[in-house]
Amino acid sequence: MMETLMTSKQLENQSNKNTVNEYLKTLGDDGDTTVLEKFVNELPKKERQVIRLKFWHNFDLDEISHHAGIRRSHVETVLTNAISLLRKKMLSKLAELEPEWIEENTLLVG
Repeated sequence: MMETLMTSKQLENQSNKNTVNEYLKTLGDDGDTTVLEKFVNELPKKERQVIRLKFWHNFDLDEISHHAGIRRSHVETVLTNAISLLRKKMLSKLAELEPEWIEENTLLVG
């Protein structure tokens, strides 16, 4: 049913996304580390700590500030920087896997 609603180009793009998704799922198949954790582990120490407190432990900014020992305003800066770095790492990996998909979807990169 879905195929009848999509153009051939949309189907091709969906196929590329599925290929990337399957690769990313198996990237973390060492049993312990997920794909996201692999990317987070490559972040600088402070960014890694803030991401884990925010998303692994669901801490708010004040709790992160207390546990990380940094000002609340700095937590926001570190969190923004960490998310930006993760996005770049993921897009870089995607570009390696599917360069044509990235070229066709340049709004994601920019």
